[in-house]
Amino acid sequence: MQVRHPLDETQCASCPQGTVPDHTRSHCQDIPEVFLRATSGWAIGAMSLSATGILLTLFVCGVFLRHNDTPVVRASGRELSYVLLSGILLCYCVTFALVLRPTDIVCGVQRFGTGFCFTVVYAALLTKTNRIARIFNAGRRSAKRPSLISPHSQLLICTCLVAVQVSTHLTYTFIK
Repeated sequence: MQVRHPLDETQCASCPQGTVPDHTRSHCQDIPEVFLRATSGWAIGAMSLSATGILLTLFVCGVFLRHNDTPVVRASGRELSYVLLSGILLCYCVTFALVLRPTDIVCGVQRFGTGFCFTVVYAALLTKTNRIARIFNAGRRSAKRPSLISPHSQLLICTCLVAVQVSTHLTYTFIK
């Protein structure tokens, strides 16, 4: 964006970064800071839904913990279910970071947290789906138990998937 040069009206001068011309195009003025305020209706609505989601997620975690050794919970893959619930909980918590006034730390939390929490959710879902598919595919071929279906190996696979995203994010952040 350009304004009239202060010394020569036939010339234009560029506004410095972070500024824009005023309505007469004679002076540069700072770009006004616009962000979602925690007192706005949109923010209150989002935070209310997130708080409800947090409470429901904690309730489901409590149910899982209470019935931890039942066949239904064990068959669902307890460990990955807890990872999945943790990722969902993080997704709800990131909403509160999104309505804070932007600072370097808040922007870093927003940027990393949004990608990280969804990566945790999708990694757990992918690992659970892959485990079930491998069990059914191995059942057709032989009675031998497929490899890497133990809870520890499932957590390791899930951790590796999340580590790929974290390392990619860190690499991109430090290269940029």
